[in-house]
Amino acid sequence: LSRVKSLLDFLGAFIFILGNYFLFTSVSCEMTSPSLFGMSLVMVVLGYFLVAIPVLLCGAAVFCLPCALVVTDLAEFRLADPEEAMCTICLDEYSDGELIRRLHCKHHFHQQCLDEWLLINRYCPLCKANACPTAGVRDGEC
Repeated sequence: LSRVKSLLDFLGAFIFILGNYFLFTSVSCEMTSPSLFGMSLVMVVLGYFLVAIPVLLCGAAVFCLPCALVVTDLAEFRLADPEEAMCTICLDEYSDGELIRRLHCKHHFHQQCLDEWLLINRYCPLCKANACPTAGVRDGEC
């Protein structure tokens, strides 16, 4: 049964390629039989769509996966302990709607507070880990 399926797949691909060749090299088919030519053209274009759609979907999945992982990581940020809901730079508690920035070391601060801190110092205020672990970064740049 699998040999028959393989044979039919091969014949389908062969007929598709042969149909492309005949359709696009023909000079008089469009004038002598326009309805047959139009139907053949529709079948060839449909064949291209059936091949192109899975390729495009796989490409979209590969290129969109990193973005989706970042978005899901951002959605999971929750403070486990209510006492931790405080910016240690300004010593003010977080309120709803405020932008919070989290460093690679998992420490979190108000976005504005951390941005001002990083203009002066590129290390985490709590653990002194490098807040800009990118290789080749000069002092004062993140």
